[in-house]
Amino acid sequence: VSTQSTGYLGRLVMSVRSSKNLVEAWNNAKSLYRRCYRHAPKMIRSYNLRTTAPHIRAILREEFDKHMHIRERKVIDLLVYKGENELMETKEMWKTYSHVAEFFERPLAVKEQPIGPNVILSAETLDRKKKQRELVEDVIKTHAPDYDVSTITDEQVADWIYNAAWMMKMMDETTGPQEIITVDPSEYKL
Repeated sequence: VSTQSTGYLGRLVMSVRSSKNLVEAWNNAKSLYRRCYRHAPKMIRSYNLRTTAPHIRAILREEFDKHMHIRERKVIDLLVYKGENELMETKEMWKTYSHVAEFFERPLAVKEQPIGPNVILSAETLDRKKKQRELVEDVIKTHAPDYDVSTITDEQVADWIYNAAWMMKMMDETTGPQEIITVDPSEYKL
């Protein structure tokens, strides 16, 4: 992204700069990421956000990671241009508190990554995962006693717990089960 250098307003006029190759486009994206990363503490003070700099940086990282798969130079240039505009509008205080807070005061998205050997889980998390596994194994043993429960992966346990929670929500006492609609075929004779 290039800026004109004719005074204050000229500094704010931006145009899309076309990268010569993919490496240059990636370098521009990394440069934008670094500038956003450095601006996080100033953003908290300027907008009086109720969050921390590491949280803002994690959200920024999440947003940049969404586009890591892009391999087209022109698309990367366009995304860098849009990012530059967002950063400039934030720095110049052209955004209101609600715009910035809506984006940065949200929880981080849950990442679907396997837990590696260097990740330390809290005792509560380990206990919850153990109880979930036991519940799933008990249900399977009840309904399919011949099934080998030792082959169940953690991802399958998480999927089954999620689906069971969804089903329980559908059968909630306050709403009741969905009524089955029966149609009398004699009403619809041709």
